[in-house]
Amino acid sequence: MNYWKYTISGWKPGYKDIVMAYLSQLPFEAFEEEDESIKAYAPEKNDVEQLTNGLKKIQRDFPFEFALENLPAKNWNAVWESNFDPIQVGDFCYIRAPFHGANPDVQLNIIINPKMAFGTGHHATTYMMVAMMEHQSVAGQKVLDYGCGTGILAIVAKKLGAQSVEAFDIDNWAIENTIENAALNQVEDLEVRQSNLEEWTPGAYDLILANINRNVILSSLSTLYAKLNKGGELLISGILHEDNDLVKQEAELNGFQHLQSLLKEEWTAMKLVKN
Repeated sequence: MNYWKYTISGWKPGYKDIVMAYLSQLPFEAFEEEDESIKAYAPEKNDVEQLTNGLKKIQRDFPFEFALENLPAKNWNAVWESNFDPIQVGDFCYIRAPFHGANPDVQLNIIINPKMAFGTGHHATTYMMVAMMEHQSVAGQKVLDYGCGTGILAIVAKKLGAQSVEAFDIDNWAIENTIENAALNQVEDLEVRQSNLEEWTPGAYDLILANINRNVILSSLSTLYAKLNKGGELLISGILHEDNDLVKQEAELNGFQHLQSLLKEEWTAMKLVKN
């Protein structure tokens, strides 16, 4: 089968992973990431006009350039394996693919087969979310993973002894991937389904995890506040360092108290508590 190949480049500094997250919502089957470009591949059976229009919609919010070509199929598993190295978060967590060996010197070994979903620990935002969870009192809590991607945060929460973990994403690829990764990690009783925040109706939570992006977080703060128990905490990332003060200010206007910020590369992660 032939494939459509889009080469995307020229985004503003710090926006590569945001662009990548939005690309993952389009019907691409594989990605190759380089320092200055992303190559996205979709089977030729996909309507190239719809694919191109999808890129143009993303392009309006996060400007970039792209080029299109048609090429024969390739070994996607080999491409993915060549681009996936294990990630270690201190002595807390080792994030690896199924074909990597376990690390006996860390608290948690997490297996992630990312496929099309975003969130492997390679990106600074996911890394910081996992790092903050090391010091979080998760045991016995009711946890929500908002925008679950690969399911890595939900899996870590369950491994840390959460009473219940629920996860949702707007992308069906993410739902399938989260379910698969939960099984790879022998995590059971994880409620996962496709949804958006407004349609997600289960009760209040002790901890909400949201590794998304600035605009979605800002528009979701009041709803997230309402879904937390009093004293419940919200861990967020996907925020550029330059937007840290803006997000902190908006969070406080919505009733949250800022407890902590982490910085890695050009990104910020933040811990908030419901007063």
